Amino acid sequence: MSDQNLAAENEIVSMLKKYLGDDLKDINIQRRHRVWAEIPVSKLRDTLQFLIDNRNLYYLSTISGVDMKDHFEMLYHLFLHEDKIELTLTVKLPHDNPSVPTIIDLFPGADMAEREAHEMFGINIEGRDEELKHVELPDTWPEGQYPLRKDWSGNNEEA
Repeated sequence: MSDQNLAAENEIVSMLKKYLGDDLKDINIQRRHRVWAEIPVSKLRDTLQFLIDNRNLYYLSTISGVDMKDHFEMLYHLFLHEDKIELTLTVKLPHDNPSVPTIIDLFPGADMAEREAHEMFGINIEGRDEELKHVELPDTWPEGQYPLRKDWSGNNEEA
């Protein structure tokens, strides 16, 4: 693939490198129309707002979580419509106290994904006004049991 075919991807990479500087932990073009970047959780909201303001970002596809045993990763899957680029921002969270800021004021559709991350992984979503009620698990599910954590035993007699 020629560099000309990757012009939009390279522009996004350059823009994020310039904006984040040393805070950009990793960035790569996986394939045409697909960019992945790792940023610190402290830069998540600012980076999203920067993309909204400078790249007309308005579409959050989903948020997904992964338990890597020693840390969690939250992946924010975005679509930059004008550039036709799928951009994933990844933040790493400590396993002992995982926490991310809410983004529902930026993307109201993030509500369910944030609630699911809290319910399934125990990730604290900072700045939420309302209690994070169950989305998929029954209301009788025991507090502190997170079924998508790798250390969850799966033994849950109460649920």
